[in-house]
Amino acid sequence: ASEDPALMAQAHDTMAFAPFARPCGLAEAARGIVKSHLAAALELYRLLGDEGGGARTSWSLAISAAGSHRLYEARELAMESLEAARSVGDQYQVGWSLHTLGQAEIALGDIEAARRHILESFEIWVSAGDVSGQTLLLLDAAIVARARGLEACSWKLVGAGDRLRLATGTGLGVYTVE
Repeated sequence: ASEDPALMAQAHDTMAFAPFARPCGLAEAARGIVKSHLAAALELYRLLGDEGGGARTSWSLAISAAGSHRLYEARELAMESLEAARSVGDQYQVGWSLHTLGQAEIALGDIEAARRHILESFEIWVSAGDVSGQTLLLLDAAIVARARGLEACSWKLVGAGDRLRLATGTGLGVYTVE
């Protein structure tokens, strides 16, 4: 076993994603394993003063919290990730943190905050040419439009997102109507 905190942080960060390799989804027991590895990684990144590692790990914890329907925790962790990513100038992580924050805010009913964060993330990913990210954000924007009563706009955004999804072949962003 290594005593190097940086190697241990990376190992915990990597191990957190091992359960995702299963094709049938992530069971609640596996979510606990993920959370424990990510929490250990975050603690080590903080010890090392590695804000970039902390930003990525806080974002991963936000995803884990959202997957377990702990939406307030997901929002707090996404905000923590966003602040750390901004502090180190990691625009890619800023975009992902904003996307995740916007999704948590949609689920919590804070549609105006979600709109602002999704728009900012979209601007970052457009400037970076990240079409896969744009696909996800168009669908996020469709949900915001629908929540604001803008059905026609929502369906146009779904169509634009679906067109990008098909063009990229990533399979990201399949929209379902509930």
